[in-house]
Amino acid sequence: MHWIAKPLFAPQSGNLQRNLKLAETVQRLARQKGCAASQLALAWVLAQGEDIVAIPGTKHVRCLEENLGAIQLRLSADELRRLAEAFPWVSRQGSATIPRACKPSTAESKPIPSAAARAAWPA
Repeated sequence: MHWIAKPLFAPQSGNLQRNLKLAETVQRLARQKGCAASQLALAWVLAQGEDIVAIPGTKHVRCLEENLGAIQLRLSADELRRLAEAFPWVSRQGSATIPRACKPSTAESKPIPSAAARAAWPA
């Protein structure tokens, strides 16, 4: 199956362009920090709180080693704010699966709230 067949990337839906814009936001900030976009994305997930665990998948040792660099990466409050603004609750457009291949689900997919949103929750 070609990657473009997935609704997440379907050009006719406009999802591809919107998602590429989101990816460029991460790539631009990563260039400014001198790290890989994957490291920045993982560092952002790790910065969401100690109760959040990043589980990146990879097939290559070099990618695993690159991903481990995210542990040392520290994001400033401004960088975290910029990412939160670029990626509000649900930013990705389109499903990552082809609808006919999906099993019906009764569970709703819920976005992960940002660290700032979780901090505002009552104890």
